[in-house]
Amino acid sequence: MSQLIKKILYISLFVVALLFGLLFFVKNYQLLEFDYIIGVIELPLSVLMLISFFAGVLIGISALVPWLLRMKHRQSRLNRQLKLSEKEITNLRVLPAKDTD
Repeated sequence: MSQLIKKILYISLFVVALLFGLLFFVKNYQLLEFDYIIGVIELPLSVLMLISFFAGVLIGISALVPWLLRMKHRQSRLNRQLKLSEKEITNLRVLPAKDTD
């Protein structure tokens, strides 16, 4: 697929998603009271759902951070082991073979 077709496809998907989001916002504009610990605020349903979605995304990303850090540490440790093994193999190839007569 050429780059132009990909760009057109991505732009059209973005526009369709934007239109669906706008339609969702218009259809769900009824005001709701949101009670939180400090007070009460009145917001449209679509805005509350959007805030909830982004809060969920942030919580999900923060839950993945420890796992990502462990994997990054493991990757660096394995890369160090790989470099040492490659260095050892290179050194063994350079050494002359011993004759056992």
